[in-house]
Amino acid sequence: MDTIKRKWNMKNSAIMKLTILGVILFMVFASIIYLFVERFSDHLVELRKNELKHLVQIGYNSVTDTIEDYEMGRITFDDARVKVRDIIRQKVYEDRENMNYLFMSSYDGMMMVQPFQPEKEGTSQWDLKDSNGVYLIRELVKAAKSESGDGYVIYHYPPPGKEEGEEKISYVIGLDSLKMYLGTGIYSSDINAAVNDQIIIIISIVTIMFVLLVLFIIYVIKPLLSGYDDMKNLFIEVKDSPYTIPDIPYDKYRKGSETFNLLKTFENMVVERYENNLKLKVSETKYRNLLEAMRDGYVMVNTDGKILEFNQAFEEMTGYSKEELLTMTFFDITPKKWHDYETDILDDNFFKRGYSEIYEKEYIKKDGRVFPVELRAYVIDNYQDYGVAMWAIVKDITVRKKYENTLKVSNRMLEEKVAERTSELNKTIEDLKLAQKKLMVSEKNSLIGKLVSGVAHEINTPVGVGLTAVTNLKKKTDGVLSSLESGALGKKEFVEYLSLAEKSCEMIEDNLNISRNIVDSFKKIYVNQNVHEKKLINVGKYIGEVLDSLKYKIDQEGVKLNYTYEDVYSQVYLDDLTQIVSNLLLNSLNHGFGKDRTGEININIYKRENRCIIKFGDDGKGISRDYLESIFEPFFSTTKNKGGMGLGLNIVKNIVNQSMKGEVSVKSEADMYTEFTIEFPIEE
Repeated sequence: MDTIKRKWNMKNSAIMKLTILGVILFMVFASIIYLFVERFSDHLVELRKNELKHLVQIGYNSVTDTIEDYEMGRITFDDARVKVRDIIRQKVYEDRENMNYLFMSSYDGMMMVQPFQPEKEGTSQWDLKDSNGVYLIRELVKAAKSESGDGYVIYHYPPPGKEEGEEKISYVIGLDSLKMYLGTGIYSSDINAAVNDQIIIIISIVTIMFVLLVLFIIYVIKPLLSGYDDMKNLFIEVKDSPYTIPDIPYDKYRKGSETFNLLKTFENMVVERYENNLKLKVSETKYRNLLEAMRDGYVMVNTDGKILEFNQAFEEMTGYSKEELLTMTFFDITPKKWHDYETDILDDNFFKRGYSEIYEKEYIKKDGRVFPVELRAYVIDNYQDYGVAMWAIVKDITVRKKYENTLKVSNRMLEEKVAERTSELNKTIEDLKLAQKKLMVSEKNSLIGKLVSGVAHEINTPVGVGLTAVTNLKKKTDGVLSSLESGALGKKEFVEYLSLAEKSCEMIEDNLNISRNIVDSFKKIYVNQNVHEKKLINVGKYIGEVLDSLKYKIDQEGVKLNYTYEDVYSQVYLDDLTQIVSNLLLNSLNHGFGKDRTGEININIYKRENRCIIKFGDDGKGISRDYLESIFEPFFSTTKNKGGMGLGLNIVKNIVNQSMKGEVSVKSEADMYTEFTIEFPIEE
């Protein structure tokens, strides 16, 4: 009885759905027709208005030559009006419904052209009103004079042969130089008639299409309705017994008919579903066996936290029975301190991404013990009747945590030992730095000693020349005095004495000036070098002064110096800059050249962006590739047997890197060249 009632309700439901579908389709078609008619009507009105505008423009184009003749003074105002009137009076045309015409009036209301009412031509229509009290001519004049260019006017005016006025749309354009306007119009009834004709055609077409669609639907659905009861019975049977294949009543229908083919398709679907169900059952069995074989816990919960499914490992992990777990939520087995933490994890894009990151928390066993776990949760949609659910693999990490704690203690002890050894190492490093600083001071003092020795050598030469000149002058002076006392001093001898005295004085003066310049140059560079403070200087000019103080050494080695610089101003430590230039120059003279080799030293100072660049190169012996990577290392020297300490270039690198916050690099080819590049930020 229930099965019969269910079949009857399903059949009535299908008929009701078909009826509703038909009504909806009819309403949709009716709405489409209504919208189409609305849009078509508006479109047709705009189309006819554009036609009016086009016709008026044609009329205007026909009188432009006459207007131009008037404006150029070739005809009078009245002649121009008459000529324009005669041309426009001929512009009678046939539109889509009736005969129509162009009309013309002056700006003061005088009717100029009215082919269908010639009796009004030459009369004033200024006060002419329509049935709604609208002054026709005044509105037309206003539209013609409008600067917006919208010359359309709607008013009521009797059609030809009628006395009662009808709505009319006119378009006018002004002939300002002749103080007239030109226009034409169309009655709204003509437009509506055209719209109605089109609507009838459209409704007829749509109605035919709707009828054909209904017939097509009936034709398609008819085979389904003929076997409706059998199909419903089959669906009910498949739903009640998903793992059986029902008997299909093929004998009730003609082979090859729509219903027969439909039943055949249904049977194929049922067989495929049956096979899929068997596969799914096998897969579920394998899935359950896999879950039960896992050493880690598996659990599934709904969005409220209710436990839906789990494996035996999860039961053993928590200590609860299957029946107990199915009545609990994951909040029940989680300490309260973790509730907000876990909620935040799930709220943080969990449902958008479909999974969480691996995180740690704690569980409570049935006996009350708390133990640590690690898990990652995943989202699953449409899980049986629960909708959205979450599942996770849960790992008991008690043993791992114990090892981690042991490792933390070991690491802490190791850190303490490392800190102790680091302290000892830092003390050793400080001692090494102090020793290096003392060696650098020793190197600097050695360099200054060499410079002082060189300056002394340079001064000895001009002083020796001056001393010789003084000695000669004194000896000659003694001879002249003896001759003067004996009265034997002649004019020639006295003149020779004066000439010698003059030359000796010049020689003494020149050599004393040379000595003074050497001393001044030395003082500029080396006075107050121990006062370690920055000064704003012209870097290129200062380096030139350093090079002047070392010129004796350059000349002594027979090397040519090429020095160019741009004006680069920066705050620098003078002694640092002096040490850099002195060390590089002496390094070049000592290692690049020798008794068997001379050449050139090229130094260039320039600015690039906000950095000062010093290029220091020579065409001497160069540096072997085996040594190139080691030249900046402390105590590296190829001339230790000649007294070299191997700190010169190391001092240069330390000063540039640490004091000047810059970089130093070197390029070299053996027996060809060596070039040092120093760059440091400019401080203004």
